[in-house]
Amino acid sequence: MEDYYVLGIEPVVYDFDDKSGRHIHTEGFNIYGTQNIENGYGMRSERLYFTKDKLVKSGFSSTSDVKGLLEKAVSVKFNRYLKPQEIRVLA
Repeated sequence: MEDYYVLGIEPVVYDFDDKSGRHIHTEGFNIYGTQNIENGYGMRSERLYFTKDKLVKSGFSSTSDVKGLLEKAVSVKFNRYLKPQEIRVLA
């Protein structure tokens, strides 16, 4: 798990065709966070995409719940492909 400070939240919709030609529609949020640079100076920023399903699994039931992440410290768990899987607010 990695810790971030949330600077921005952007609702997004992706519509595309996969390699087999099947149409894919997905909705979610780009969550923009920062981290301290451990072996340098300042901070780095990252865009973390979460589908609505992943956010529901993390305990967020509505868009207003997600907006509550703004300016909060969070912990993000990544899957084995290094994609964001789960997000939790740090106490």
